[in-house]
Amino acid sequence: MARVLLMMRRVLEGHSVLLLEDEYLIASMIAVALENAGARVFGPVSDLQRAMEIATDTSLALDAAVLDINLSDGTAFPAADIMLKRNVPVVFVTGYDPQAVPTRYRSLPFLSKPCDERKLISTLAAITGA
Repeated sequence: MARVLLMMRRVLEGHSVLLLEDEYLIASMIAVALENAGARVFGPVSDLQRAMEIATDTSLALDAAVLDINLSDGTAFPAADIMLKRNVPVVFVTGYDPQAVPTRYRSLPFLSKPCDERKLISTLAAITGA
């Protein structure tokens, strides 16, 4: 079991992930989990404006985005739209029920807060092909 966990730890090695989360403790925990899994983390970003700057910067090769839906300055949906247009997979980590969001996002992975770090890493590995 310990060997499996060690092998999983760096499963996101070489992958870049945008992290949009406005709750400091949750953002910190997710960032550490992503870094421990080998990911290069852009963020944590706590506001939509900065997330939009990163999302639209095509010089950044993003492999995935982890987005909280409800932010202090709006929802993450505009950032999700840009990520999806760039063919960057999106995972929502949120308190929202998937049925409470617009239909176009319901096929995307949703993890409830607080999320299990292993589930987040395995979900990112699956959608990025890691």
